[in-house]
Amino acid sequence: SDVHRVQSLDNLDCQFGSKIALWCGTYLAASKKGRLRVLASTQPNAIEAAVAVAAVGGGRATHQSGLNPLDRGSKRVSADDDDRSMAFGERFEGGGESYADLVRRLEPCLLDIEASMDPVLVIAHVGPCRALRAYFLGLDVAKTMGAPESDGARALANRAECIVELKPKIAGSWLEKIHDLSAQQATPKGDDAGAAKRARTE
Repeated sequence: SDVHRVQSLDNLDCQFGSKIALWCGTYLAASKKGRLRVLASTQPNAIEAAVAVAAVGGGRATHQSGLNPLDRGSKRVSADDDDRSMAFGERFEGGGESYADLVRRLEPCLLDIEASMDPVLVIAHVGPCRALRAYFLGLDVAKTMGAPESDGARALANRAECIVELKPKIAGSWLEKIHDLSAQQATPKGDDAGAAKRARTE
């Protein structure tokens, strides 16, 4: 299945959620896909966005705690500004997680994505999104979790309003495409499904 990942959830508001829903309606119309599978974290902002997107995609959102933010313990710097180099199994001080812990709790989500016959939209936070991107693109997880250096990592930054699309290629590789929604006009709250439906039929 195609995989689409949305980031910037720490800054997610109703306007960005509306932009995501509108983009999904346009995507479904252009791709002739009938349904969209939505996986989201259990955080309130992710739940709100997932409900709007699921209404557009003709399905129901599934919420998984494995997609919740990486526990950085007593460390308060955000992933966007974190230039510290950490080993894969090293835990953050103050009872935090390691990247290995994060990968383990993402395994059920990966199984859902790989088993889905429909395109999958994942609505989550910096850490889980970067770890999932690293898995599909064959990247070193620990090296992708610090300050963003590639276009894909920057698209998954807290301050970004982007969708990172991963499409399967022959021989098991994946094609990455970035959709910047920052310039897209949001629909009024409550009109997400109607606007997306219009995008699908126009």
